[in-house]
Amino acid sequence: MVQQIESDAAVAPTGALVLHPSGGAVPNPAFAGTPEAGGWVALGRRKPLDPLRSASENRADFLMPAEDTLPKGGLVSRVDPATGATILRSLVWPGFFAFSKGARYGYFYCGDGAKNADVALMLS
Repeated sequence: MVQQIESDAAVAPTGALVLHPSGGAVPNPAFAGTPEAGGWVALGRRKPLDPLRSASENRADFLMPAEDTLPKGGLVSRVDPATGATILRSLVWPGFFAFSKGARYGYFYCGDGAKNADVALMLS
């Protein structure tokens, strides 16, 4: 169950990770944080390598945008006015949260393990 939730919901700010030549994702040493409305990428979903792009472009942009992996509107983002941190929550997996402030980011899950099967009805 933990693997399913992480595969579906784990995210990182766009640009926070790069593809290592061995094939794994590693922290991007040049990542300095994202703007308030910065995008998120899905850690469990890789883009196919584009032979028309350079190797460095493929290494920097190898994960799918998180918005493309869930139903439209399945992620809700807001900026906490007190701390300036961007908080992302999943409507598909209630209890899943991600955060980003400057170069620091992470995610956690504190739900009951039940996927929200009614998310499409909530969003329509």
